Amino acid sequence: MAGDLDITDPLDILTTPINGIAPIMTIDASHLEDRVFDVHPRVRVTMSNLIIQNGQLGDGGVGIRNQGNLDLSNVIVRFNKSLSRGGGIENAGILTLVNSTIGGNETAASDGIYPTKGGGIWNEGRLRLIDSSVSDNVSDVGGGIFNSSSATDTVDIVRSTVSRNDARLGLGAGLHNEAGPNVPVYIENSTFSGNHAYQGAFHGGAIWNDGTIGLLHSTVHDNLSGLHADANGAFILVNTIIAEKYSYSCTGSGIFSTIGRNLDSDNTCQLNPAIGDIPGVDPLLGPLQSNGGPTETHALLAGSPAIDAADSTFCLPIDQRGIARPQGAGCDIGAYELPARRVPRGESAENGRQHLFLEDQCPLLARCALPGAVFIRAPLLSSSFGFSVRIGRTCDGV
Repeated sequence: MAGDLDITDPLDILTTPINGIAPIMTIDASHLEDRVFDVHPRVRVTMSNLIIQNGQLGDGGVGIRNQGNLDLSNVIVRFNKSLSRGGGIENAGILTLVNSTIGGNETAASDGIYPTKGGGIWNEGRLRLIDSSVSDNVSDVGGGIFNSSSATDTVDIVRSTVSRNDARLGLGAGLHNEAGPNVPVYIENSTFSGNHAYQGAFHGGAIWNDGTIGLLHSTVHDNLSGLHADANGAFILVNTIIAEKYSYSCTGSGIFSTIGRNLDSDNTCQLNPAIGDIPGVDPLLGPLQSNGGPTETHALLAGSPAIDAADSTFCLPIDQRGIARPQGAGCDIGAYELPARRVPRGESAENGRQHLFLEDQCPLLARCALPGAVFIRAPLLSSSFGFSVRIGRTCDGV
């Protein structure tokens, strides 16, 4: 059997709730010998509560090729394999993922002359990841996400985790970004962890960047290696942790521009203590695991120097898990806000916030709903760039 599922007209693919619970439908392409879905240009498609798996194809976008306007909600795209690019998804349109997982996808190993790209996602369009995970994908370059030089619009990674992806030839296991300075990538309240770029220590295990990337309230930890700014690459850092244990946190000849209150573990990210940065310090992070919320995070441990140390000007109203900020005297650096424990009055909490005494109520979760979200732009505090970086978000009910 051969042939994919072509979508040429507007379509909603979702399951009918049973007793208030929407069942998950699995679309298995083990015997299809093709991609699973092909969304054609100028078509609006919504998919919910699906598992899309086991597609195989020489071309890109094996799970989904999107050239239209595609929304994925509570969708898993897994175990798809391409011989070229986009093992899970190839996007040339508008793609939004909410509460979704792109995992275990692969592009085949090449001879190195024409490397395969984007094990999880290959992108040249508009890409938004919200409360989602890109994990355990493999490619020659850009194991998790490959953002092409032909990308035409911004990439937003919000409250999401990019983890345990591999790049066989290096150059960005978590994210490989080739888009130029006029097509920036915005990362906020997100975690990059356990991504491995092989073939050298300077290849950006977490992120390899030859464009412009802003990181706000994010955590980059336990990768091999961390952030790499190539010759035309620039990172703009705000309230962010970059801490690698087995390799450099930051490398490359590009620019690391700090707006303040960032933390690195080895003093390689060009941080500036004069504006509140904390260079060369162990952030004291727990392992990557479920700490509440839809995605895995690194918790701050008791005594972490990141506690209460973020710049309040750029403090987001919630953390990656949806926990309200701040929980203490100030917001915490990184994607995780250490919650105040509910303890009897007069006793100290053991989680590092000894100054908090809560007897009546623990803070409630505050979820930033996509329809009510408002992005706020502000000029960079750097003369090196002539664009704006997204630095905050306000939400209904927060």
